[in-house]
Amino acid sequence: DMQRDSLLGTFTVALVLCLVCATLVSSTAVFLRPWQQYNQERFRKSKVLEVAGVSAEEIQQAGGVLEAFNKRIQGRIIELETGEDAVEALERALAEFGKDVGGDVLGKYDQFWAAKQKRDILGSEIKDRAQDPVGIKWVEKFSHVYMVKAKDDPSKIEMYIFPIRGNGLWGIMQGFISLKPDFRTVNGLTFFDHKETPGLGGEVDNEDWKAQWPEQILFSESGEIVLTVKKGKADQDSPYEIDGLSGATITSNAVNSMLEFWFGQKGFQTFIERERGSAIAAVSAENGMDNQNVMVHPSVQDNLVANRGRE
Repeated sequence: DMQRDSLLGTFTVALVLCLVCATLVSSTAVFLRPWQQYNQERFRKSKVLEVAGVSAEEIQQAGGVLEAFNKRIQGRIIELETGEDAVEALERALAEFGKDVGGDVLGKYDQFWAAKQKRDILGSEIKDRAQDPVGIKWVEKFSHVYMVKAKDDPSKIEMYIFPIRGNGLWGIMQGFISLKPDFRTVNGLTFFDHKETPGLGGEVDNEDWKAQWPEQILFSESGEIVLTVKKGKADQDSPYEIDGLSGATITSNAVNSMLEFWFGQKGFQTFIERERGSAIAAVSAENGMDNQNVMVHPSVQDNLVANRGRE
């Protein structure tokens, strides 16, 4: 009886300790979650500022990452299929799904999360593998687009930033690419989440590799994607080539696939076409002309959109 009581007592003490520890761990996780979410939001916004070319000095002068982001970045939510602004449509979709974002859809909406829900109200399944070079299977219905306001004139937009993602060697890679208002010229590329092998595919974080992207040309004048990460060394005189990542062909191909997908029909193509059309229509209206008779070469889109800004 003594032995049985002793075993029972030991079991009871162990059980109580397990329950106490589980409660502490669970409570700590719940307590720390807002801080984790805050740090994740701050990190992503720092990456947006990085690809926008906002300097560390300017961030410091603004008072920090969040302050600089609020000063220089204007967020939008668009519907990928139509290219139209869609904050209210997203709010309705999230409410119907039962997702509470606390009234801050621009700040709290996670489009990667939306795609992972595999629900038609938030995304769409890509059934044809040929149309899914990035291997994501589901694409979100709504996406963020960030516009960078000129430092000296907030009414002018000097850059657009687009979120991109796709499968690398070991998992999903998530990043941002920034384009100038001509929607052809790249300003920068950065990844904020990936599992690529350090020293190989992980070289997407190498500052020297990222320094090759500014001023490269993403689209031809006819609208075809021409920028590519080469296998091996790029032609230094070509505005269409980036050095391949040594020993990381899969990662290099993944970056190319992201460009192909996210600036194609299922990505931001329609949005970009609408923005270009708006710029042309505005120039037509200002000059009292029929926009069907206004020919605007893609290379001057930069000035048209930048000079207009957004109301």
